[in-house]
Amino acid sequence: MPVLFLFDGLLRLLEAGYPKLIRWSLRNRFVVYALTLGAGAATLWAAPRLDSELIPELHQGEFTVEMSLPVGTPLLATNETTAPLERQLLASIPDLRTLITTIGSQRDSSEAGERGEHTARLRVALGEKRAPPKVDKAEGAGSEGQDAKDRPEGAGPEGQAKPEKKLDPAAAEEAALAVIRPLVRGVPDAIVHVTRPVLFSFATPIEVQVRGYELDELREATDAVRDELAGIADLRDVKTSILPGSPEVQIVYNRDALARLNLDIRSVAELVRNKVQGFEATKYNRKDRKIPVRVRLKDIDTATVRELEDLVVNPGQARPVPLSAVAEITLGRGPNEIRRIGQQRVGLVTANLAGSGLGSAAREIDERLAKLSLPAGVTTAVTGQSEEWETSSRSLYLALGLSIFLVYVIMASQFESLMYPMIILITIPLALVGVVWTLLLLNVPVSVLVILGLILLAGIVVNNAIVLVDYAGQLKERGHSTDDALALAGQVRLRPILMTTLTTVLGLVPMALGLGDGAELRTPMAITVIAGLSFSTLLTLVVIPTIYAGVDRIFGGGVPESREVKLLREVRAVTAEQLAPEVEVPK
Repeated sequence: MPVLFLFDGLLRLLEAGYPKLIRWSLRNRFVVYALTLGAGAATLWAAPRLDSELIPELHQGEFTVEMSLPVGTPLLATNETTAPLERQLLASIPDLRTLITTIGSQRDSSEAGERGEHTARLRVALGEKRAPPKVDKAEGAGSEGQDAKDRPEGAGPEGQAKPEKKLDPAAAEEAALAVIRPLVRGVPDAIVHVTRPVLFSFATPIEVQVRGYELDELREATDAVRDELAGIADLRDVKTSILPGSPEVQIVYNRDALARLNLDIRSVAELVRNKVQGFEATKYNRKDRKIPVRVRLKDIDTATVRELEDLVVNPGQARPVPLSAVAEITLGRGPNEIRRIGQQRVGLVTANLAGSGLGSAAREIDERLAKLSLPAGVTTAVTGQSEEWETSSRSLYLALGLSIFLVYVIMASQFESLMYPMIILITIPLALVGVVWTLLLLNVPVSVLVILGLILLAGIVVNNAIVLVDYAGQLKERGHSTDDALALAGQVRLRPILMTTLTTVLGLVPMALGLGDGAELRTPMAITVIAGLSFSTLLTLVVIPTIYAGVDRIFGGGVPESREVKLLREVRAVTAEQLAPEVEVPK
């Protein structure tokens, strides 16, 4: 076949020219050393400019919009606010397949303390373009309503099968969010947060912990951090966990007044609680059931502050004392929740990323927080996926170092030398040159998957150098000089080196192209292996022979020369024609 002949001819041409390249590099080894050091220095300059992330964001065409209205908003009001949004979304998002709305929270929900009748959750699933979906709504606290039902797969308005259009989940999500975010921002006093299905982590991409003790100071500091993060262009859906609580009547007791009237705060507070919330007086037995009977004041749910002030706190005494005489009663809002992490009160500020990596966003947040003036005793810390990335990266870099050490131990035992394995391990930093610059040019952040690709590279890139160095050592034992051995080894081993590299790279190309679902997870690892293996192979063919020759001149290659080899060298010097090697050494 013409392709095979062309490929074979190209390999023969490379085999003929490669020994000349080796001899040139051996004559100009200091130039090769300088270029190698320059490439290493450039890589050290470029490495800190790489962005980072825990796991690439996986686009499945699904996301959830969580909307929170002011605490205390009744269920019907939340539903009335959500209904127009649903209609606008159905009309504005062409790729909308399913829209499920949950008003309130389920009674057995683990999030019931954080959610209530004032919250709504819209779950959006995108798919191939179809006719507008039907609306079938069910509402109520603790119930889920399906606002858009799927038509039969591939069916149109008349049930006719339609040709499906391949959907790009990432582009469809961005287009849908570009429609949703302006709509929900138009809802008065609404707090909106968008979440996507994630793998390996339940933490928000950006999460800032604000620690303090005083609730008022903690609320002010959390709001200040939220405003600071809202000013960063690459952050979306900035949200704080400290929200205004439900309206409540707050009673502040006057201890001096209680002491003058010979009352104690505990008994008065218990009396007021029993009158307002009631207490269990007895149990009513009905068959095998015991029904508790609670006693409280009549119509206390509709009482005014004035009526509460008139509650008598010393029943049975000659002179009744109203509650207003020993306490100050006001209307206010209590905390929505008091969250603790490590036994410290904490306010959380969370956000999603848009257009930047986790590492660059975390650095900018740290810079802004360092300039922020906070009350004494209030501290901040960037956590979430940023903290998880730091922990994971340390473990993975340790695994990378361990894999390199194990590779060295195995090679040292096989070569019975400590110097040859060190020469071969130089291929790993040569691979890093290609990895770093490829990731930088393609704007691929360093992630867990990239480091896994580096661990994989540590065991792959040394193969080419092993093949070259091992055969050069065999030729030296047969009596060849170092330069001749390297040139001949390069000519003989070039074809297997190129073939193994080419087959590995071509096998990873489909993964690197990002085809199919879940490509976000496969692409970074494939790019890492392809870039590292390709650059390492090209640099190994020139750098490794040069370093090998330099080490051989200084240390003798780590292999003692036997008497037979010395004798063979002397004989070859006298009768080179009769004892010439089987394969002609290329000049």
